[in-house]
Amino acid sequence: MASWKRNLGITIGTKNIEWSAFLRVRQDSHDFSIVRAGWVGDYIDPNTFLDMFLSDSGLNDGLYDNPDYDRLVRGAAQLSGAARMDALRQAEDMLITRDQHVIPLYYYANQDLIDLTVWDGWYSNPLGIHPPKYLKRKK
Repeated sequence: MASWKRNLGITIGTKNIEWSAFLRVRQDSHDFSIVRAGWVGDYIDPNTFLDMFLSDSGLNDGLYDNPDYDRLVRGAAQLSGAARMDALRQAEDMLITRDQHVIPLYYYANQDLIDLTVWDGWYSNPLGIHPPKYLKRKK
């Protein structure tokens, strides 16, 4: 909070509330100026995050509403390759840089220690989930 005041000239306060009350404020009443949220992408594509902020998304707790953003994200669904990624990059830039609706503070990282010369069945994935039932010792 002190760094926000010092670097941005913004005075903020925090409010610690019980989890279910927090979810009601964030998801139902939307009665906040800024709120924490977290998300883990469940597939390897920018849409796993960008779809959340479409104006009619049930996950859009901050009620972001930008028709240009919606048009870019929805239009990207009709594109492929570099053109699709460029449209999604523009949407992300609009969401984070221009409109500053989302402030990414941290990213999850996994440290996976596995000798792939010994084991088959382990594949990198965005959730970092590796059920042992799929691992098999190489012959």
